[in-house]
Amino acid sequence: LLEHNIHLPRFHRDVPSRFAVIPRRGDTSQVMWFEADPTYVLHFPNAYEDGDEIVVDGFFQGDPEPTEGVDNGMSRKWQQVFRSLSLDGMQTRL
Repeated sequence: LLEHNIHLPRFHRDVPSRFAVIPRRGDTSQVMWFEADPTYVLHFPNAYEDGDEIVVDGFFQGDPEPTEGVDNGMSRKWQQVFRSLSLDGMQTRL
């Protein structure tokens, strides 16, 4: 898919999340990386400093992909389409 410039985002529950803090005025040697529990976040609308901490607001999805093996008469493709429209199904929270 990548050779055709098609990107298919997937959630890997066994891979930790990685976040980079990039200095506003600095160089690449000052980038700091942090790891966290595996997380799928659709969008980070905001980040800010609060004292010595960085607070990141994100649109977290507890279950971003349809459950495997569900047979409701729809193909996997359509299960994914409709699942992406179901905010409660993806267990979303800020």
